[in-house]
Amino acid sequence: MMQQSAATVAPVDLTGFVEACLERVGVNQEDAANTARFLVDADMLGVHSHGIDMLPSYYRGYQRGELNPSAIPSVVHRFAAITVVDAKNGLGFTPSRLAMNKAIKAASRYGIGVAVVRSSNHFGMASHWTRQAVASGMIGFATTNGPPVMAPWGGRDALMCNNPVSWGIPAAEQPPVLFDVACSASSRGKIRLAALGDEPIPEGWALGPDGRPTSDPKVALEGVLLPFSEHKGSGFAVVNELLSSALSGARALTQVPAITPSSYGYHPSWEIGHFFIAMDPSAFDERERVLERVDRIVATIRGSRPIPGVDGVKVPGERSTSKYDQSRLHGVSLPQSVKDKIFRFTVDEDIEVLLPEELGRL
Repeated sequence: MMQQSAATVAPVDLTGFVEACLERVGVNQEDAANTARFLVDADMLGVHSHGIDMLPSYYRGYQRGELNPSAIPSVVHRFAAITVVDAKNGLGFTPSRLAMNKAIKAASRYGIGVAVVRSSNHFGMASHWTRQAVASGMIGFATTNGPPVMAPWGGRDALMCNNPVSWGIPAAEQPPVLFDVACSASSRGKIRLAALGDEPIPEGWALGPDGRPTSDPKVALEGVLLPFSEHKGSGFAVVNELLSSALSGARALTQVPAITPSSYGYHPSWEIGHFFIAMDPSAFDERERVLERVDRIVATIRGSRPIPGVDGVKVPGERSTSKYDQSRLHGVSLPQSVKDKIFRFTVDEDIEVLLPEELGRL
C-alpha cells in the first residue's frame, strides 16, 4: 500500500473522520464530537502534538477497556461559586468543557467561578479551556495533573507530571493573551526526536536513570524530565498538582500510572484531576475600562523594538491564533509524520474507509 504525500485537509472532513473513528470504538456521540473538535482545533492552531496525532492512543485506550466510552460527566458537588465534576473515567474534553461552562456561569453571577474535575484523563491543550473562557468574555485559568514523568527539583525520581498551566485574558481591539506552558524544561517528544536523529540534548532537560544530568537523549528517555528554571518550574508543578488532585479528589503523583500515550501507543486509565477558574472583568471595574487597559498594555508590548531577525514582538497566543485563522480559511496542514501515523493506524485497525482522501484513502 502506497502512502501519498502530505496534504491539506478541510477542518470539517478531519473532524468527521475523528468523530467516526471514536464512535466506531463505542464512544458516545457527545464525547466523540467534543474530542474531535478539540483535537482538530489543536492542529488548526499548529500544536500537532495535541491534535489528531493523539487519536490512535485514545482509540486503543477505549478498545482495551482502559477508558470509559459511555462516560457522561456529572456535577457531584456545588458550593456558591464552586463546582465539582466527576468525569467517570472518560477523556477530559467533555468534562472540562462542562466544568469551564459552570465556572463561567458562576463568574457571571459572583464575579468568579471555580470548577474541578476528578476521575478524568487527558484533556488536550490547557489553552482549549482558557480560550473557551475568553470567547465568553471572561478571564480563564486551567491546569491539570497527569502521569509522573518529572522529578521535583533536587530529586531524581519521577513523581509529578509536567502539569501544564494556561491563562487567557480578553482584550478590546488587541489580540487576547493566551498563555499555555508546561512546567518541564522540555517535552519527552522533543527528546524522542533528538534520539531519532542521534542529536544531543541540552543539559538541564533530563536526568538519566543514575540520577545524573545527561545530554544523551536515549539515556534521558530511560530517566526523568527536569522542571524549567530549576526550583521555579518545580514550584509551579507542585501547586498545579495540589489544585488539580487535592481539591478534586483525583489520583495524585505516583497513584497515576506512569504510562504516556505517546510512549506506549494507548491511553491508560489515569483518573486525574483538572482545575479551572473564570473571572468576569466587569467585577473589577466597568468592563470597557478593564479591556481598554488590557489593550494599552498589549499594544505597548507588541510595539516594542524587536531584536535582529525577529519580525515583531508578539503576546502569548498571537501566533497560534493567526495559524488558526489560516487553517480555517485554507485547511489544516498536517506534518508528514502525523499523516503517516494516522494512515498506519487506519490500516492496522482496518478502518481505512473512514480516512479523508487527502490522507491517503485507497
